[in-house]
Amino acid sequence: MTRVPGQFSHNTRQPHPKPHPTAGIAGHERVPAYGCRIPATGTKGPSLTPILLATVVHPAWRMSLIKDKFPEHEDIALSLVQAAFNAKQEAHNRMLPEPAAPDSDEEEFNYYPVKNGLSQDTNELKKYLEGAYPLGKKGDPLNWWMTHQSEFPRLASVARDALACSATSATVERTFSAAADVCSPGRNSLAASTIERCVSSHMWLQKGIKADGEFSDCQSVIDTASANPKFATQVAHENKKYKAKKIKHVANPKSK
Repeated sequence: MTRVPGQFSHNTRQPHPKPHPTAGIAGHERVPAYGCRIPATGTKGPSLTPILLATVVHPAWRMSLIKDKFPEHEDIALSLVQAAFNAKQEAHNRMLPEPAAPDSDEEEFNYYPVKNGLSQDTNELKKYLEGAYPLGKKGDPLNWWMTHQSEFPRLASVARDALACSATSATVERTFSAAADVCSPGRNSLAASTIERCVSSHMWLQKGIKADGEFSDCQSVIDTASANPKFATQVAHENKKYKAKKIKHVANPKSK
């Protein structure tokens, strides 16, 4: 049986994660994505931090919705977005090369000193929270961030993390359904990479996506077949047979 990458087999021991240096501090909770801690919300159930962060980085709401409807979480939301922003800034700083030491003569007559990057980064967050480039409630936040990522490079990276999650599970459920069609009882030895490619191709065909590049030859075969009226009838007939077989297997799993 092929083991899916990222999973542990029954003979593999999962290493214990190292505790955060501030783990166990009363009144605080960890933000896993950024390794920081903020004041705890005091609510039971799932953590509110992903929702608070996604709300703040939504350019139509920012801090206005939290201030109006949930003022008790205002400080928490500010701490959260500041921590996420700082994490992105620190990651960016680690990638920068170390500045070369200036010559004494050049330093004496330097009329163009380097600007302080820290103040500029702080202004980025301040400018966003003050409502620069407002967006309507029906606007697309992802398009907004794509347009303004040059003005807010660190926050744009935070927004991609926070807003990338689907708001509903419909897309995930459709993907599982497509995977079930590929991983039939008679094909249980498929490799994980093969399953991934088959599911992707299945979803592309369902959505009518036109493939190009190295898949252009495959697309030409599909286009030629689709032009034949008998092709649609044959596909519908095969789908009907497959669905009937699938229903029969669900009703009686031992049947082949």
